Amino acid sequence: MKNRGLQEAMMRWNTLLDTRDFAFSFHAFLFFLLIIVTLFFSCTDSEDTAVGFETSGVQRTESDSTYSVRIHLGKVTAATTVTIDIFGTAALDGDYQMTVPVDLTSSLIPVTGSSSVSSQQVLTVQAGNSYVDLFFKIIDDPYVEPRVENIYFRISDISNESIAASVKNLEYQFVIVDNDKPPADAMRVDLSWRLGDGISITNGNVDMYLATNVVVSNGLVVSRDLVASVSSVNETGFETFTIGSSVPDGKYYIMVRYVSGSYDADTELVMSKGTSYTRATARITAANVGKDFYFGPLTKSGSSYSRVEESAVEEEPKFIY
Repeated sequence: MKNRGLQEAMMRWNTLLDTRDFAFSFHAFLFFLLIIVTLFFSCTDSEDTAVGFETSGVQRTESDSTYSVRIHLGKVTAATTVTIDIFGTAALDGDYQMTVPVDLTSSLIPVTGSSSVSSQQVLTVQAGNSYVDLFFKIIDDPYVEPRVENIYFRISDISNESIAASVKNLEYQFVIVDNDKPPADAMRVDLSWRLGDGISITNGNVDMYLATNVVVSNGLVVSRDLVASVSSVNETGFETFTIGSSVPDGKYYIMVRYVSGSYDADTELVMSKGTSYTRATARITAANVGKDFYFGPLTKSGSSYSRVEESAVEEEPKFIY
């Protein structure tokens, strides 16, 4: 009887040991599985993610906001430079600015000899990183811009050949939707310009005036009377003014003067009131710095402005000079 009881006790003890071993083995298996899953997603994030821009683009309403887009690079084993071409209808330092975090080496350089690329951002990524973020700031200007503006970012070079060979997402588009509205009972006039590939608008100073009694000789303005209360001579940014009820009825001209600069300026006037607007474009060459150019005449009668409200939305008259 004693031996039988001892045998039964030993059997219960062995059963308990088997159960504890199973529990220990099951928990060890779960722990091992967790490690495998973690390593898998870690590799996926750093190496298996498609090299290039994280997304193809985004659209945002104009505001004073800083944005960023991530560029995945996989495994960076040595310092690597990434060159981003920047171009589009938006103007550098007029519609947007490039910004760089303090922990990145960067340079914004102009591009010459290209009609499509406006600038380049060159970023240096240190070993151990798997991505780099490109930062830019949208300028919330007061100018009425009837059409959306675009900024395109395109990867044009990566110094690491193996990373460069695996790039898939080369381009990112940022679309800016204007948030400014024309007045309902006055005419808004906005002047913007571009100076060429990779050249900030701050390298050219263009002013705008309202004038009457304009006299033209040999294609150039030789005399005019300026309306003292209506002008725009900003030191930075584009130019804008409003022809409102305080301006007497009559015939007027919008005067544009390229005050200073050594580049040809591609200028655009947008004249708007309510839901109507018209545009005028012209290139003012560097040889004409200091000279006046004009658009007009515009006829004001009360709150009506003939050149705007009678024009088709996409009419593009030229400056006469």
